[in-house]
Amino acid sequence: MRIPYVGSGVLASALGMDKDFFKRILKSHQLPILDYEVINLKVNIEDELDRIIASLGLPLFLKPVSEGGSLGCAVIHNKNQFANLIKQNMKSGFDSYLAEAYTKGRTMTVGIVEINKKLKALPVLETISMNEFYDYEAKHNPSSRIYKCPAILPETIYKTIQSLAIKTHTALACHGFCRVDFILDHKSNPYILEVNTLPGLSSMSNMAVMAETAGISYDELVNYLLQTSFTKPDYLP
Repeated sequence: MRIPYVGSGVLASALGMDKDFFKRILKSHQLPILDYEVINLKVNIEDELDRIIASLGLPLFLKPVSEGGSLGCAVIHNKNQFANLIKQNMKSGFDSYLAEAYTKGRTMTVGIVEINKKLKALPVLETISMNEFYDYEAKHNPSSRIYKCPAILPETIYKTIQSLAIKTHTALACHGFCRVDFILDHKSNPYILEVNTLPGLSSMSNMAVMAETAGISYDELVNYLLQTSFTKPDYLP
């Protein structure tokens, strides 16, 4: 008897939680990502911060390599803030970070769902945060964010984002479903920020909002996701 399993493969799950590995895979597939640097905490931290600022400039975006929910993330405006946040986060148990070129733009997300053995990109959802970025508080406090679904975008950009989401899903050997996050720069160029191989699936989640916009009820969405447990190959990396 086959035991149903809902979710992505081991490789996809690992990549989803290791942002450096995830970005290297996307880069190898020539998918658009922001410039970034992994922070080496084993060298002189002052010299390391100088190196990263020289490479990426300021402001920049700091994030733990293996963490979700925007925990430990921040927009960095100066070296002192950079150093203090690194020290503060290390006390919280985060031990690996990367810094990303900061782009102030529009944040988008696209859910991917396998329906009848075919991948479907859900409508693009734009998130407008009342905070400096879409942080932990904004993700959990509806009064701190606004969802727009479908996002108001030129058709070519809209379809490009959906296409990139499917390419990301495929490049990472995901199965069943995932959610891909983007940022659009001031020229509306899309960059892939994250992939969430186990996105939130409450009735108020991004996935549910996107599915509803596509005419898929919450119960139907859950049913589609459960069905993918029976279409998963015997082996996925």
